[in-house]
Amino acid sequence: MKILVLTMGGTIDAESYPEGRTPQYITPGNRRLSISTLRDIAEKHGGGVEIICIPICNKDSKDMNDMDRDKLYNTVQGNAASYPRIIVSTGTDNMTDLAKNLKSRVGTTLACPVVFTGAISPLANQVSDGRENLELAAFGKPDAAPDIYIAMHGHFVTPNLIYKDFDKKKFVLR
Repeated sequence: MKILVLTMGGTIDAESYPEGRTPQYITPGNRRLSISTLRDIAEKHGGGVEIICIPICNKDSKDMNDMDRDKLYNTVQGNAASYPRIIVSTGTDNMTDLAKNLKSRVGTTLACPVVFTGAISPLANQVSDGRENLELAAFGKPDAAPDIYIAMHGHFVTPNLIYKDFDKKKFVLR
């Protein structure tokens, strides 16, 4: 099985930084920890899963623009029929908005589930929620119908059912 991962930047792939400080985002030439972490997770699930990566952009989710959203849409539409699942790793501040935007654009034309995920704390930190979120995005709800989902903090749901609680620093159901 092959899983396509579309990387968009955000905290999950940021350099390590202390809580309360501004994240230092990776540059496109740097190794994306989300991809190596997903490959490790796939191996621990028995192997047989190939992780394919296409970088979309490398931005904080608050800095994404229409070109980034268009590139995401075009990449999903051009690849969905070739993969049983697509994961979008992105920043969490505007994750639900980005997922809702994609959902409104693709309508009912998706050929596979597209799962958004990220992290409140970078994978490069000693403690991060990123690994469990990536594992949920890759292996949660194996029978998920083609649609747009968010996999964060133990939840695997459509974007209209979840939001980021900035005070609690976690995603919660509506």
